[in-house]
Amino acid sequence: HRFQAGLRAVGSGLLANRIASIAAPKLTRLAKATAAASQTADGVPWRPSPDGRTVTLVRTGAMLSRLVYVAIGAKIRVALTSRYAKYQIGRRPVFPTQAGGLPQSYRDALEESVREAFEGVLS
Repeated sequence: HRFQAGLRAVGSGLLANRIASIAAPKLTRLAKATAAASQTADGVPWRPSPDGRTVTLVRTGAMLSRLVYVAIGAKIRVALTSRYAKYQIGRRPVFPTQAGGLPQSYRDALEESVREAFEGVLS
C-alpha cells in the first residue's frame, strides 16, 4: 500500500514539491557559504574594494541571515528581504547565474535532494 501511494505521489507532482522543499535549505547553505568566502557560486573571488581590500557582505550579519532559498510548490526561488540586499547581491553574486551552468556543488545538492525525496516517497 505504501509503495502504491508513493507511485501516486510521483505522478501527482507531490514528489517535485518534496524535492523543492528538501533542496531549498541545502541551496541556502551553499549561498551563505559563497558569501562568507567572498566569491561567486562558481568560486571566483569578488572584485576587491577600491582600496584593494577583500569585500564581505557581513558587516552585521543581518542581510545574510535573511538570505534564503524558498520552495513554492515545485519551484525554488531566492528570497531577498531588502532593497539593499538586492543591490549588494546584484553587485556581488552569491547565486548561480542563468547564463552559466549550475556549479557542481549545486548539482550535487539537487541530486541529493532528489534521492532523499524518492526514498521518502517510495519507502
